[in-house]
Amino acid sequence: MAEKDKLGEQTLTSDSFDRNKSRRGILHSVIVIFIALLIVFVVSTGVFYFAVKNNINGLAEKLEPQLINRPILRLFLPEKFIPQDPDDPKYLSEKEIINKYNEYRTMVSELNIALESANNTISELRKEIENYNDMEKLIEENQALLSSIEEENADLEFNIQTFSEMLVKGNTESFKEYFEKIDKATAAVLYEKVLIEDSKLEDKRQLAKSFAAMDPRSAANVLTELYNQDKEKAADIFEGMEDTPRALILERMDAKIGAQITVMLSDRKLSRYSID
Repeated sequence: MAEKDKLGEQTLTSDSFDRNKSRRGILHSVIVIFIALLIVFVVSTGVFYFAVKNNINGLAEKLEPQLINRPILRLFLPEKFIPQDPDDPKYLSEKEIINKYNEYRTMVSELNIALESANNTISELRKEIENYNDMEKLIEENQALLSSIEEENADLEFNIQTFSEMLVKGNTESFKEYFEKIDKATAAVLYEKVLIEDSKLEDKRQLAKSFAAMDPRSAANVLTELYNQDKEKAADIFEGMEDTPRALILERMDAKIGAQITVMLSDRKLSRYSID
């Protein structure tokens, strides 16, 4: 019985040993296969690296588009296919590095000067903008003042015209009522202006009498000669004439001269009661 038990234990021990041995064999096989694959990969990579690095059969040229943008694989390419930075210190000698350093210092100095100039320009532009704003405000104020003056001038011209018409018509009642409505300063200006203009017009009428009595063609010849010598004096004479003799004389003058005289008379009529 004891021998039978001992024999059973030996059998169990043998089976356990065989299973362990089988497991170790599988693990060993896996390791061997992995190492073999690793060796194949390393060898293949080495061969590929060598072929690309030396551009065998133009392989590097063919694969450049696929490898150039991949950080690790681009190392396989020959250096001539990889863009080089000419300022990279590893490509420069010690003297060249010093020269580059001095160049960069000069560039920094120039940039600082340019930056300072730009800041000064910006400051000047800001001042100009401020001055422009002040000028714009002043223009607006002057424009408002000009509008006010123009309005007052228009009122004064209207008053002068009204006053002149009253004097011509001899309408004393209206004249009295009108002066009661306006201030004394305005009334004085109106009165003085109208008297001066009427006095001038009366002098012109005296000058024009003799020409108005002449034959229109003869008067046209004389006044044409006078106009060529003294345009203002000729215009004064025409201004002092009545409408009928003036029209007859102008019809017999040179058309160009007659037109010029007509324009002068129109301008005088418009400005007669204007306020300087």
